[in-house]
Amino acid sequence: MRHAVSVMNLDGVEREYASVRAAFEALHLPLAKHVRFRLALKDAGALSFEHRNEVYAFRLVARR
Repeated sequence: MRHAVSVMNLDGVEREYASVRAAFEALHLPLAKHVRFRLALKDAGALSFEHRNEVYAFRLVARR
């Protein structure tokens, strides 16, 4: 089953993206780290990513 991802930032704003890569691109996060993070996220189901003192809470969601 393929998943989309939901990402919440520190302000409590939550957005859904078709993929981890799409989220990293939209949020200007380092693309070089998205593959390893995606694998860890698949195992955990929900995981935080920190970049430049910003924390993004990722979670897998059913693709619409």
